[in-house]
Amino acid sequence: MKNMLIASLCMLLLASLCNAQQLITLDQAEASVRTFEGNSSLSFNSKFDDDADDNGEWSYLPCYSLTSTDTIYQTWDVDAFTGEVVDAYYADRYPAASSTPFGQYSQDQCLQIALAFANAKYSNFSNMNFQLQEIKWIRTGWSFFWRQKTVYDAVTPNHVEIEVNPETGCIQRYYCCRYVIPIPQQPQISSQQAIDIAKQITGITTLTAACYPELFSTPDGIHWEIIIEGTDSQGQKLANKVRLDAVTGAVIWNIPSFGQTVSKHLVSVRMLFSKYKNVKVHWLGKAGAVIMVGKHNIKVRPGIATADCNGEEVDLSQKPLIHHSRLLVPAELSEVVSYLVFNGIAGISN
Repeated sequence: MKNMLIASLCMLLLASLCNAQQLITLDQAEASVRTFEGNSSLSFNSKFDDDADDNGEWSYLPCYSLTSTDTIYQTWDVDAFTGEVVDAYYADRYPAASSTPFGQYSQDQCLQIALAFANAKYSNFSNMNFQLQEIKWIRTGWSFFWRQKTVYDAVTPNHVEIEVNPETGCIQRYYCCRYVIPIPQQPQISSQQAIDIAKQITGITTLTAACYPELFSTPDGIHWEIIIEGTDSQGQKLANKVRLDAVTGAVIWNIPSFGQTVSKHLVSVRMLFSKYKNVKVHWLGKAGAVIMVGKHNIKVRPGIATADCNGEEVDLSQKPLIHHSRLLVPAELSEVVSYLVFNGIAGISN
């Protein structure tokens, strides 16, 4: 019996080792970009982006970050497990910004260009139930955003976002996510129940904005994600982002939404800017990170309570720090980027 138990444990250990993901090499990452670009002569300045959370959280995966040796304005991120190019950023392809659509390529023509690019670069794109969720003029071109939907009408983290230059028809930015999403359990909590739970845990008694919970299926399970705004019994304004387990109703997280006094909070720099269009975070390891907004760079460094914005020092409420291999920064840093974006200083729009 003892020998059988030992044999079974050995088999389980062997299986786990076989299933463990192995990192690709830097040479393989560079080869992936050359294939992606169809250019075998590309050369790079390369860094390994060790932005992987050591607690095993699925959403933090390591990448190789590569910059063309010909220009700092062309960069790529390569998934260090799969070799897939997950971010291609061509800052030198952005035209001068305009609030009015311009260029020889119409919105529909740009959509067809983006769709062809998605099918060419994101394997199995046409078979994964991607749905076009947003078409947006971003002052420098057209942006198209597809997200995968699964059972129970839940969205997944898998998405593809492409920006097209309306003057040249060139791709300005390609960004994607790919995770293996298991079939989720059937939700037991309705959207209204999710809102009621969110109100209870935030202390909000009166809603001041429409609240639309979104069902979100991830490798961790199926959740309700809610942005809830309102006032409490004292009339204080509140705005929170809430995630609830859609099966049990358990609270997964509850954080202040930006616009409140959030300077006391340090957040992952990647999470902070993950939904900003035209903003790229370039990981520098122990030296911090560069937030690239168009052709403008904001450098943040661990232990230093200022950010270098194109040579100008901007004061921060707290010193950034590295925790669990992630760079954490004061949340108000998003206001600096929003100022650059919305005021057209970076020549782009969010």
